[in-house]
Amino acid sequence: MAAGWIEHVFTVKNNIEGALGRTGTITTPHGNIQTPAFIPVGTKATVKSVLPEALSALGAQAVLANAYHLYLQPGHDLIDEAGGLGTFMNWPGPTFTDSGGFQVLSLGAGFKKTLAMDAVGVEADDVIAPGKERLRT
Repeated sequence: MAAGWIEHVFTVKNNIEGALGRTGTITTPHGNIQTPAFIPVGTKATVKSVLPEALSALGAQAVLANAYHLYLQPGHDLIDEAGGLGTFMNWPGPTFTDSGGFQVLSLGAGFKKTLAMDAVGVEADDVIAPGKERLRT
C-alpha cells in the first residue's frame, strides 16, 4: 500500500435475493457509514441553516462538499489552516468531496453557455453570456 494511502472498506451485510440491492458498512478513519445513507451536501463546507449537531440528530452519517465551490471560497489555504475539511465544518464524522468537474464547466469556462458537440466557426469568447466573465480557462 502506498505511503499516505488510507484504506476504506465496504462490507456487505445483506443482499436482496435475485436483485442488485444490498446494505452494508463503509468503514473510514472518521467513522462508519451504514448504507444506504443520508449524506447531505454542504456546498461551501456548510449545509445552509443547519448546525452540524442538527445534521447528526437528523441521521446524517457523513457530509459531502463541492470541491470547486470550496476552491473558490473559502479556499484550500483556509481549510488547511483550520486542520482539514471536517474540522473547518465542525463535523466529526466522514466527509466527501466531489470532483467539482460539473461546476468547473458550468460556472467556469462554460458559465451561461449552450454547449454543443460541434463548435465549428465559434470562438471561445463568443459564447460567454453578456455581463459575465470567464472564471477559469
